[in-house]
Amino acid sequence: LDPEPFEELKASLRASGLRTPVEVFPLDPAPRFGLIAGYRRLAAFRALQEAGLEGFDAIPAFVREVDRPQAFAAMVEENEIREPLSPWERGRAAILAVERCFFDTVEAAIDALHPGATKQKRHKLRAVARVVAEMEGRWTAPERLSLRTLLDLADALRAGFGPPMDEA
Repeated sequence: LDPEPFEELKASLRASGLRTPVEVFPLDPAPRFGLIAGYRRLAAFRALQEAGLEGFDAIPAFVREVDRPQAFAAMVEENEIREPLSPWERGRAAILAVERCFFDTVEAAIDALHPGATKQKRHKLRAVARVVAEMEGRWTAPERLSLRTLLDLADALRAGFGPPMDEA
């Protein structure tokens, strides 16, 4: 959370209250909920609650009846609307969706997370996800890598240059 916008959000909540409820979905065992949209609002609300301000003991929320894959896809979509994800983050989201058993394959995750993407864009996302799966943890700021760089890395991995890249 960027500190300056976060402080602005808290000031707005103090002055005007919450204008848009967060979105959640039910989890088992009840009464637990997973967050779909509104992480910054929830964090600001909690900070104001911890500061002892009245009126911040419970956050208004829309409860959506969705399954976990739908909730994950909605969360990714919400983040894309707020601020576009980097190619690395898109690939990472697809890998996480499979690791958490929301989808059986990276292809299924990409199709669900980016339903409007062209065939070419989905192909690129699969290549980026392959790089994420094989190279995660090797860079300090992989989200700064360009799509072109990630596609070049995917080509290098496909050509068998994974071990030399590991050594480097």
